[in-house]
Amino acid sequence: MNTPTATLRHLRPGDTVAVIAPAGPCKDTDRLAQIEPLFAQHGLHARLYPSCSATHPQHDYLSGSDEQRLADLHAALADESITAIFALRGGYGCARLVDRIDTALLRTHPK
Repeated sequence: MNTPTATLRHLRPGDTVAVIAPAGPCKDTDRLAQIEPLFAQHGLHARLYPSCSATHPQHDYLSGSDEQRLADLHAALADESITAIFALRGGYGCARLVDRIDTALLRTHPK
């Protein structure tokens, strides 16, 4: 069994969390605007990545292109200031990314 090089820990007040949309988009901008205040109520800073407001040009069930959604995931993993990553939504779009996730990055920066 591979062990991560970093140690996972519980969220603490003041931590910054990433919110990404690895699958479908949030089509309700009012709900999207509620994310940061919701996390703030728990003492956390939320950073919404571009995929949260992106739309795919041909497939309205995807939040941006596969490349954009994967780039957001990789950026959130690599960012040392991010303690945890939350998915805005789940769905089929996640399956489209699984075989392209940088597992070395994931092992180096578990979140």
